[in-house]
Amino acid sequence: MKSQQSEQIVKTSCKDCRFAVYEDDTQTSCYDEDRLQSFKDQQDVEEAYDNEKEFYVINRLCNIYRVEAKNSIEEDFEKAKRDISLTYKILLDCSFITEEDDVDKIANYFNYDKDKYEIVILQGKKTSNATWKIFELSKALNCDITKYFDYNFTIHQQLEKCPYSYHAILNIRDLPDPDTLKNINLLINQKMEKAVVVNVKGVEFMSNLAYKIYSFRDECNSYTVNAQNISHDSQKKKLYRCL
Repeated sequence: MKSQQSEQIVKTSCKDCRFAVYEDDTQTSCYDEDRLQSFKDQQDVEEAYDNEKEFYVINRLCNIYRVEAKNSIEEDFEKAKRDISLTYKILLDCSFITEEDDVDKIANYFNYDKDKYEIVILQGKKTSNATWKIFELSKALNCDITKYFDYNFTIHQQLEKCPYSYHAILNIRDLPDPDTLKNINLLINQKMEKAVVVNVKGVEFMSNLAYKIYSFRDECNSYTVNAQNISHDSQKKKLYRCL
């Protein structure tokens, strides 16, 4: 007979949360009403009580949960939002940069907290004649230039110890909307969607944790193979979102 292991569900009690809104001893809302409503829309909210209070329990992790009051509730809330906002590693292929490209515009392209993302410049074997422009961009971004001959292995090396939430490989000739990083963060941290992969007009922003798990599990250092497996499985498990 095979034993069945029960699923462990992570839950978050709002009882002592800094942002729980109470009337007397009954929780009526959350300081972040949109977040609570998103949880309700996904049927992730239960009502609970004990000898002290009536409160909500979220049937998943709520990463904005805080107990200690350090400043005003507005300041604590803004800090919590900054703390949980997604981080990104952007691998920017600049092989076909042109003399007309505006270095400053590219360096300041994304409307997102600069402390929350890193851009790495990639340069392939085939490049444009304006390689000097790549050096200008490297200086503006204060980052190194990574030349690749074996594309899959180079990208894998960039990601195998990457601490950021998501990564994406972008081409300088086809950049997504400047609000893309902000919109993905809203999808995950405001609409409370679960996503291993977020597809933005054909560009996949992929969970780095998923990448590390798959590459370690499969003992595979080919980026394309790992990414294809993650994309396939996330679609199958409904953890694939499109923006």
